[in-house]
Amino acid sequence: MDIKKNVNNMYDQLVEIRRDFHKNPELSGKEIITGDKICEYLDSWGIEYERGYADTGIVGIIRGRKGPGKTIGVRADIDALPITEEADYDYCSVNEGVMHACGHDVHTTILLGMGKILKDLENEIEGNVKLFFQPAEEAIGGAERMIKDGCLENPKVDHAIGLHVMPNVPVGMVELKFGQMNANSGGVKITINGKSGHAAYPDKSIDAIVITGQVITSLQTLVSRNVSLLTSVVLTFGEIYGGTKSNIITDEVVLNGTLRALDTESRTSAKKRIKAISEGVASGFGGSADVEFKDGFLSSWRWKCRKRHSGASSQQEFQSRRGMFENWSSHAG
Repeated sequence: MDIKKNVNNMYDQLVEIRRDFHKNPELSGKEIITGDKICEYLDSWGIEYERGYADTGIVGIIRGRKGPGKTIGVRADIDALPITEEADYDYCSVNEGVMHACGHDVHTTILLGMGKILKDLENEIEGNVKLFFQPAEEAIGGAERMIKDGCLENPKVDHAIGLHVMPNVPVGMVELKFGQMNANSGGVKITINGKSGHAAYPDKSIDAIVITGQVITSLQTLVSRNVSLLTSVVLTFGEIYGGTKSNIITDEVVLNGTLRALDTESRTSAKKRIKAISEGVASGFGGSADVEFKDGFLSSWRWKCRKRHSGASSQQEFQSRRGMFENWSSHAG
């Protein structure tokens, strides 16, 4: 079979599939219609599957008919983000406040297309290929829940493959990196406590908003003054809540953010400094700070599975097939 020809023959259909997913995004844990659509395609192509992994996840399988062999798992995330799409395409999101802004519509389409191609090749495949349609990547960690539900068993998965679209990589190119691919990521919640009062009498209050501003500014020194230049840490606050009325000094502000680090030592050190800075600054203004951390998942790594395909020889072979190699450190996740 000419795989490239089959891919080209499917191209228009895959574009339509991706645009349909993009137009009908669903948030983490609510991927009901998305799951129905995935199953419709799997049914139409004769691909075996099971639903119910992590509630809304799906596992498809192509059983090779050439003989026994290893089982490879290929994963795509299927959930969208709570973002309002502002573009003006005919396939823009029709669900207000929900958008496929992280490429999961593309990932899902790629996995479906790959499944169709491999199904057509099942007579030439030794072993099995599992298709993991993972929910809740953006929220509660759908992958871990799917694993707990047994997606890696029966048959047992020997190796797993995943990908992520990247806007900085030219179309038609694939970026591959040995070793660590991404930073580990976890949540940070800081609650600033003050004393409420009337806006006309700030001297009788402890302004939690003013304290919060100073805490945010002070935490910007975390990376420049507390992290070694030989590693990397990123602290970002994406949410801030506080206040009830314009003429009332609020007594509480909540900050929600993410902490990313390339290694455990840097993450542990950064957490200690975030706590010390937040509590110290708040105390200096007469308030207090409660700091909470929610650890996420560890870094993504690409392991060198076979010696003859590792190192420079693998890089040279991959580049000859329109790949690109860069020695970079990413904090995406």
